[in-house]
Amino acid sequence: MGEPASIKSPLEPYNYPPNMYCEWVITTDAFSTIVVRFLTFRIEPTWDNFIIGLGKNVNASTEVVRLSGTLAPRIVVINNSSAIWFLLTSDESGQLLFGVHVEVELSSEPGKFFHFHNIDYVQLLLVGGCIVYSKPKRSLQA
Repeated sequence: MGEPASIKSPLEPYNYPPNMYCEWVITTDAFSTIVVRFLTFRIEPTWDNFIIGLGKNVNASTEVVRLSGTLAPRIVVINNSSAIWFLLTSDESGQLLFGVHVEVELSSEPGKFFHFHNIDYVQLLLVGGCIVYSKPKRSLQA
């Protein structure tokens, strides 16, 4: 049995930084039911976003779920997919919020996602990371 993939905002369980861009892609070796469980979800409403999409390309228009604020579903289930992507962005305000922590589990048998101890795992590959941008300095005019 495999372990679930864990996706966390930088510094989680502490407050995440401003000016952040994080993307992750999870691929499997077979079409599966992909289960995303939210363990922590507290980001700045409206300006910071956590997005889940289908496929391997974060830039493609394959968005499935867009979340912001402090309310998120406990579980998101995506059926019959071999890849999903995650995108987490923050603006420059730097509000003190915990961020995001999700676990991703894959099942080759749809319908078993409510019984995590019975899930049949398939091979999982998680790739990704975060960039925190420095605030650009203004040039002084003479």
